[in-house]
Amino acid sequence: MGGDNWFYRLGNEQKGPVSTQQIEALEQAGIIRPDTLVWQEGMAEWMPALQTALSDLFKEWKRQPPPFPKGEPTQSAPSWSNPQIPEEAPRAYQTGAKMDERGVQRIPSSLFKWTTGALQANFFFSIMSAVVYFRVFGEGSTRSVENSLEILEHPILALIELSILIFGIVFYMIWLFRNLKFYNQELPVARRLSPTWIVWSHFIPFLWFWMPFFAVRMIKNGAKQRYPECAGNYGSPVLWWVLTWVGILFELMAIAAMDTGKTMGSWEDLKAGIFLQGAVYALAAGTSLILMRIVEDSHKALYPHLRQEKAHA
Repeated sequence: MGGDNWFYRLGNEQKGPVSTQQIEALEQAGIIRPDTLVWQEGMAEWMPALQTALSDLFKEWKRQPPPFPKGEPTQSAPSWSNPQIPEEAPRAYQTGAKMDERGVQRIPSSLFKWTTGALQANFFFSIMSAVVYFRVFGEGSTRSVENSLEILEHPILALIELSILIFGIVFYMIWLFRNLKFYNQELPVARRLSPTWIVWSHFIPFLWFWMPFFAVRMIKNGAKQRYPECAGNYGSPVLWWVLTWVGILFELMAIAAMDTGKTMGSWEDLKAGIFLQGAVYALAAGTSLILMRIVEDSHKALYPHLRQEKAHA
């Protein structure tokens, strides 16, 4: 036989290659049956899975049901000679199954919802913060600005901002890890990215400059393979990463300017720092919006029924 690479027919389509472990997962999900035609290198022709080396996976199946008691109508045993396999997986499989058509564990839909919710929280908080800082920038006196800054820098507001930030980072990291693990299955080994390494690279100096960008770009490209319509929208990994680093640069400049303004009593430096801080929040809102778009693209790429429902709405 040809190793552990199997091909199988689902409706009128050929699927694979998949491993024996993936075949077993597909059997448990009800996708592969004893009469499903399979093939691997070394076989002369396609054969039902039950008649191949995979037969051990179907020990629980029985060709004939137990006989009916006398006096009751009998029914014929289910036939596998002409299986009626639907061309598309059942809706329950599309919406809630843990495996995709290759037997690879899919990303639960709930993760996309939580990640989107975390990004939405960051988006709205950033918008509100940007508006407040730009409004403070327009104040006419040093005293009014100082009073406003005391409110903006209150520990409770800082705690709320930190909570929203941590909430967003946690779900973003989980989403990134699970998506990389999924899309790696569709790439040659040489082009795969280690999900664990990518997550840790966010906290390692220098690596965080480009590794997260490569990871998000790989996810976007994987989504485009399954969902070409998402190629032209504003969910651009390049734009997301540029705005992220411009925001980081503005944040450093804002900290320096505000510190100088407070310590040296420089009104111009203080106002410049306030304006830059408002710009930081505006950029943060933009990056959250772009990342939400990428998350949604990946969601629709993995759950085709979402695209169909939107088209029929």
